[in-house]
Amino acid sequence: MFDSEGTNVYNEAEILAEIRRAKEEYLRDIENDIPSPKAAFNYACALVRSREKYELEKSVEIFETLIDDGFQTHKCIYNIAYAYYKLGKLRQSRLFCERLLKLDPLNQQAQDLHQQLDAVVQQKGLLGLGITTLLVAGAGIVLYKTLGRK
Repeated sequence: MFDSEGTNVYNEAEILAEIRRAKEEYLRDIENDIPSPKAAFNYACALVRSREKYELEKSVEIFETLIDDGFQTHKCIYNIAYAYYKLGKLRQSRLFCERLLKLDPLNQQAQDLHQQLDAVVQQKGLLGLGITTLLVAGAGIVLYKTLGRK
């Protein structure tokens, strides 16, 4: 569960327990040769709550397989976008978010994530501009001092 800021409101132990339960169900289905899309979806949803890079990447892999199988496509696309956001892969996150908004323009979760992506990209852009400005100013000072000595 996440608040409006995208912050995880579960504690780490609850997340790990949820991942373990979902993984056990998922693996049990595979062992019994009855892989359930619902079990795979629940496992991927548990993984997307993790902070671990491997688990987030695994969730994307499972969600993509579920999309290929036509299982809860909208929810899978959103969760892929969110996993990429958590991984810091903003470009990929935006692509999946926009893909979902094309399918469902009124999807509030996708709209919220898209706005959050815009804010992060804008913030990073301003930070990059600030760093560039400082570098140019520093180079100008060095050049001025170098030329001023001659």
